[in-house]
Amino acid sequence: EHLVPFQCKPGKEYNEVASLIFTEPDIAIKQLFHFREAGADDVSTFSSGALFMFFIPYIMLATLTYGIAVPSGLFVPSLLSGAAFGRLFGHLLHKLDHTSGTFADSGTYALMGAAAVLGGMARMTISLTVILLEATGDMQYVLPLMLTLMAARFTGNVFNEGLYDIHIHLKHIPFLEPDVPAVAERNEIVAGQVMSTEVKCLRPVERAGVV
Repeated sequence: EHLVPFQCKPGKEYNEVASLIFTEPDIAIKQLFHFREAGADDVSTFSSGALFMFFIPYIMLATLTYGIAVPSGLFVPSLLSGAAFGRLFGHLLHKLDHTSGTFADSGTYALMGAAAVLGGMARMTISLTVILLEATGDMQYVLPLMLTLMAARFTGNVFNEGLYDIHIHLKHIPFLEPDVPAVAERNEIVAGQVMSTEVKCLRPVERAGVV
């Protein structure tokens, strides 16, 4: 019922790309997770071309809207773009294998792709594993999800920090890092050299106007 018959015969045909773009993101994610690999006349699915045509512009627009500070969110777009890329990767594996059943269903690869993109963006591992396991309700994905999220985290750390950490530095928000900066270790800087002498003190119970 959520398939969009854009430029198609209503009730008989549906537009694959429009069914991903013009539906709610949560519905599109469910479709990418649960639709079968190959569709007959009565089975809905997405082709590799449709996934590619959806993934490229969607992830570019998600990156653009987040970069210009539009309140569009990043959690769900990361899940949706990752699910599309993961399902596309599953299609390619099945074509290489000539659909002989060696690899898992494309919906499984969509789940792993969603976890990889979201984990590479946020650099979270255990919490994302719990969230995605609660979404699927299947404990057999514990090990694949953990391996995917750890690989995404380590690969992302090779190039830069997480996106939220990058924005903290861009906005110059005071934030106490868990590790001592490298420049402080090299120059043997002590706490007294960086602390302010004008310390602001607050009582255990303070008025909002004072804070």
